[in-house]
Amino acid sequence: MTLPVGAALAGVLMAAAAGLFLVFSPVYQGVSETATSSGGVVSGTYSATLVEQNGAWVLLLLCLPVALAAIGLVGAARRNRLLVWAPAAVLLGFSLLAGFSIGLFYVPAAVALLLAAVTVQRSGETRRRSDPTPPR
Repeated sequence: MTLPVGAALAGVLMAAAAGLFLVFSPVYQGVSETATSSGGVVSGTYSATLVEQNGAWVLLLLCLPVALAAIGLVGAARRNRLLVWAPAAVLLGFSLLAGFSIGLFYVPAAVALLLAAVTVQRSGETRRRSDPTPPR
């Protein structure tokens, strides 16, 4: 396994782990207060997962970073720089754009994809320099 493929695979695994954490972990917490008929107030705390709070549609949103990382993995395996750089840039943009909510969970996956992109580009340059065949 080459370094670009390993980094891209790590990105896929980190994106999947972040998504699973957000699905199953209670990321919302709060305090609720209810007035009683005697004039008192009963308060309690609650917690909810991302799906419980927002509905099942967020599962599609959580699949997006994993799909981007998977495209980057395919690009790294094929040594296609565009298929690694484009998903890495989009995932980094998604992480920054959604940074105040779920985006920061995906920053490690974006960094791993960027590492894969840089190493795919460098391995391609090294391969070209070491190729003894003259151009036609």
